[in-house]
Amino acid sequence: MNGSILLGREFCYALEAALVLPVLMTIGMPRELYSIVWLIPPVFGFIFVPLIGSVSDHCRCRWGRRRPFILALGLTIILGFALFLNGDFLVKHVVSTSPKRADRETMRTAMLAVSMFGAMLFDFAADFIESPIKAYLLDNCVESDRRRGLDMQGVLSGLGGFLGYATGAIDWIKLGIPPGTEYHLIFGISCFVFCICLLLNLCSIREVPLDELRENNLENKDQSDDGYGSIAHSEEGKSDTEEDSDNTQLAQRLSITAYLRSILRMPKELACLCVSNFLGWAAFLCVMLFFTDFMGRGVYRGNPSAALDSPDRNLYEQGVMIGCWGLTINAASCALYSMSLGRILDHVSYRTMYIFGYLAFASGIGSMAIIAQLTEARWEIIFLCPVMGIMYGTLNNIPYKLISRYHTSETYIRCGVDGSERRGMGIDCALVSSQNQLSQIVIGASLGSIVAAVGSVVSVTVCSSVLAFTACIAAALLVHYDVDSREEGQPDWEDVLSSM
Repeated sequence: MNGSILLGREFCYALEAALVLPVLMTIGMPRELYSIVWLIPPVFGFIFVPLIGSVSDHCRCRWGRRRPFILALGLTIILGFALFLNGDFLVKHVVSTSPKRADRETMRTAMLAVSMFGAMLFDFAADFIESPIKAYLLDNCVESDRRRGLDMQGVLSGLGGFLGYATGAIDWIKLGIPPGTEYHLIFGISCFVFCICLLLNLCSIREVPLDELRENNLENKDQSDDGYGSIAHSEEGKSDTEEDSDNTQLAQRLSITAYLRSILRMPKELACLCVSNFLGWAAFLCVMLFFTDFMGRGVYRGNPSAALDSPDRNLYEQGVMIGCWGLTINAASCALYSMSLGRILDHVSYRTMYIFGYLAFASGIGSMAIIAQLTEARWEIIFLCPVMGIMYGTLNNIPYKLISRYHTSETYIRCGVDGSERRGMGIDCALVSSQNQLSQIVIGASLGSIVAAVGSVVSVTVCSSVLAFTACIAAALLVHYDVDSREEGQPDWEDVLSSM
């Protein structure tokens, strides 16, 4: 139940990814505005996601620290998706009830503005919600349940993406839906699915309010650690008891200064993990944001600017359709990989699987570039798409398991945040999640220029493969996997090969 919200989020995410350009292009969005849609949400996300994580660490709501943010952001996702898919209907309704008649150009501009705002609001909220979702799980479960919960979240994320891409690929008009109303139907389906998933998540685990946790920590620390949903208090409760009243008041004083201090005083374990996560997300987004275009132009040699029904235009549209099926395979492989990852990690180290995820992706995407450049293969290239699912499952799973492991170390959580000299789970999850937004900013701002300079969309797969190999090196040499080594003063690099 706890991970169900990621099924709903990824279901809506997949639909938005498949429909955002067709919807906005149908309204008449100029090409020079594409970058605004892709860049504004991650810019705000990178700035405010860690801040929201810091605020949630000190939230004193009786619902708990994370659930109020999950509920608010969930409702924002629904609002954004409603404006995105129903912008034309809303504008026409407002105009029809207004005494003044608007001309066609004004209506088109209003429809475009509402739909673009909805798409950006959806991306903004969908990026924000991941951090409290992860912290909600990690805060309220013991170590074994955290691992199972993260594995299940990965499975449900992949399943949601698979269902979303498949729903977007259905030709609703052939099924009897009147033309022009298919987006309203899709919104109804997505809204129903997401609302059910949101409610299941909010009711899955009772979250202990911060004040109650501090008052009852002496009683709670003797609770059994067995069973899903049991509260993990041992370190947090003990540390809360040791804080004096002055430090407690200072910790609750939320400010930009405290947030910036949490970044400047970031532990070296977390800093290295953020570097590796940024490189991994940059590699993944390189190919994900341009995959359908890569299939249409780089593999099928089509031309999106050609005349309608011309051979080049038909080739491009065929490549885009095959690319959508490739993304569906990617989502299915993510679900299967996440399902098996927990059992694999019982026998193999985190380092090995982290490196494997990056290395498999780098090799698979590099092979796509070679095949597209040197052969005439077309649809066969989608058989390499499972490596994208492996990468996505790795990025959404292992970093958060490492954070959970870091927080078992008293030395780590005492390294300093806010005035309490303790690190919260929320801020650490948010800092790792924000690497997704940072990579979107960098890739969205630079990759288009790279493609234009090289003159071939195949360059996106080359860039992706190079970044993934770099991330693989970072995962092998920089990321800390054993927090005990820090406390014992042992260098982490000594077991780079021995642990694999």
